[in-house]
Amino acid sequence: MKRFLLICVIIFCFVVFIGVSFADVPTSYSGDSTDLIVDKVIEKLSKKEESEDAKKRAFCPRTTYTDQSKCLDCHTTPNFKLKETPDFEGLKFPTYTEIVKESGKEIGVFKIDSGIGGGLGDDFADAMRYFQKHGITNIRVDIFSPGGSLFGGLKMGAAMNEWTDKGYIIETRCQGWAASAAFLIFINGTAGHRLVSPHALLMFHELWTFNFLSIETPSSEEEKARVLRLIQDNGSQYVAERSKISKAELDKLVRDNKELWATGKDAIEKFGFADGYIGK
Repeated sequence: MKRFLLICVIIFCFVVFIGVSFADVPTSYSGDSTDLIVDKVIEKLSKKEESEDAKKRAFCPRTTYTDQSKCLDCHTTPNFKLKETPDFEGLKFPTYTEIVKESGKEIGVFKIDSGIGGGLGDDFADAMRYFQKHGITNIRVDIFSPGGSLFGGLKMGAAMNEWTDKGYIIETRCQGWAASAAFLIFINGTAGHRLVSPHALLMFHELWTFNFLSIETPSSEEEKARVLRLIQDNGSQYVAERSKISKAELDKLVRDNKELWATGKDAIEKFGFADGYIGK
């Protein structure tokens, strides 16, 4: 009798441990009741196994979600394809910078779509360090700008030269216009990689100054003219070194017209400011 009671106590404790409710336990511990308890235990274990199998079946191999209520966060209806996400989602790009994929290649793009200021060269250097960190070697500078500071343009050009000296090829592109300081940046792209659309416009001009309600003397005007001529000559030499016209020819064109405009076609065929057409 004691042995029988001991066996019942052990079975009872086992049932409680696996979560069978007291309501499922018979009040009489006959042989039939023992079989019933065993059946309940087996049934409970089977349900737990089925529950685990269901969870495994609910696991999404594409997103790793197990919560079926979140399926449409990632999939479309009715074909249940994955939704598109940006190629470089999660990256925090520096100013004016992005990375794009074209023909399977990752390209670091630096966009100039406003006026040229003195800090642009620093922004470009930040972008290049970011591209270097992520192993991006194809670099493109997209230009759509009326220009701005001559010295800002020269500083940007110096920053470009620093990275081309390290072996980087920097492609410049113009699809709309690149005028004044933006023109200086465009022509400073790596030789053979300065691309335009046929009807884009490039412009180089004489220096402009503006003084409001100022009083000048002949000597101060002469000094100003000397400094302006020095700066103009420096800019013209910069352009001549990156084109197929001489500084003397450029000086005459600019002096006669105050500014020089060139279509994309002329930039390639007549002046040598560009090397080819975008997409060709």
